[in-house]
Amino acid sequence: MDRRHLSAEEREEYDALLHDAGYDEHGQRRPSAEIGERMHELLTDAIRAGRNWARYVVVDDARSGHLKRFKRWDKSRHVVEINHEQVLVPRAAVMGVKRKNAETGAVYHQQALFAEMAWDELVDVMEAAQSRIAAAQITVGTCAKLLALKVRCPDSTGPADACTRLRLDMDAYLRADETAA
Repeated sequence: MDRRHLSAEEREEYDALLHDAGYDEHGQRRPSAEIGERMHELLTDAIRAGRNWARYVVVDDARSGHLKRFKRWDKSRHVVEINHEQVLVPRAAVMGVKRKNAETGAVYHQQALFAEMAWDELVDVMEAAQSRIAAAQITVGTCAKLLALKVRCPDSTGPADACTRLRLDMDAYLRADETAA
């Protein structure tokens, strides 16, 4: 659902609902397994209270869920083995591509068998994968930087505790260039 279609008041209500679904009364994040059910309960309550925006959210969530289920099913039906570094690795032969409607010029996303993609679509798929690799490398670097706090403060229970004990600001620590020392 595009939040821009909601009024300021509706966005505020939706944000409050998301917060209540994801966090308990003490501000602690709920376990992921509980959030979906809590969202469903809160949205159902909002619909019963006559909040039309909640209906749009439920319909949008259902459509997204149906599409996700279809994609998972479709990918499971189209699997090939690829020799990667002398190991046969099973891979889904279906990947998402952007396509353009020849009549309207509208761009849309579609799942396609990679063997049937155009060359430029394969390039786009490869570049998207390279972007995900770059993002994963940032995550690895962030974890390494946070794990360095364990070396500096071995009795701490985690990064936040280590920063507190070392009198470090977490945001400043993460922004600091460790190579500048």
